Amino acid sequence: MTTAAGDPVPAIPESAAEGETAAIFADIRATFGVAVVNLVWRHLATIPGALPWCWAAVRPAYRDGAIAFQAAALRRALPLPALTPPPAVVLDAIGVGADDRAHIRRVVDSYDQTNAMALVALTALSLRIDGRVPAAESGGRTRIQAIEGPMPRLLARSEMTPDAASLVARLDALGRRPDERIVASMYRHLAHWPAYLALSLVQLGPLAADGRLAAAIEAAAALARDGARRVAAELTPPERPLDPATRAAAKRGIEEFTRHPLARMVPVAALLRRLMPA
Repeated sequence: MTTAAGDPVPAIPESAAEGETAAIFADIRATFGVAVVNLVWRHLATIPGALPWCWAAVRPAYRDGAIAFQAAALRRALPLPALTPPPAVVLDAIGVGADDRAHIRRVVDSYDQTNAMALVALTALSLRIDGRVPAAESGGRTRIQAIEGPMPRLLARSEMTPDAASLVARLDALGRRPDERIVASMYRHLAHWPAYLALSLVQLGPLAADGRLAAAIEAAAALARDGARRVAAELTPPERPLDPATRAAAKRGIEEFTRHPLARMVPVAALLRRLMPA
């Protein structure tokens, strides 16, 4: 079941955001240095009071570079299979030219950056949302790198060609657990290029079949937990606590993403980034 906008969970489309929600979305884009608001934040916007509280809790750690530092450490340490990117002529031959590749790189780079940060930040927030403060040393700081340029429109399944919709579903099944309902937004952004989705399926499918993708997902989750403990020790949530119902709903929403979907997409985005010809 998806929403009318094609989201797998209730979510506010960026184009429909108003008032405080629109302002927070704009701040998220500016803070992350990308032109897209991840699904998890758009989902939290549907829970009254959750988005302002959660964003206020993690925003300083994004702004001062604590989250970016831990996310960068995760990406450096993440063990990924050694794969050789195809020559550019292969993508040219399937109709994915240089201009298309520039747009695709922007999509993949954006998700490679924001998914790792979100996995660390939201795992940390989950620890703090009910008052737990881990005993951990403070980490370093690094600046979030801006990714310039617009993102393609996020397509609903009904807007995709049949082939593109089938490829999105097949790609999203790689590394997926049976109980997940989150469909990765990255694939929906890439559905403008069905030929690229097809190539990605050929590249990633064997990694899922022989267990290499699963190993990378488990490693991403473990590295994120370690970084999240350091970030959580520094978070200063708003003094006014969430009411119990909102806190419970926000925690469920956050954990639906951190339980597996974000950890699944961190290595996938990193692999696709490496597999794009220079």
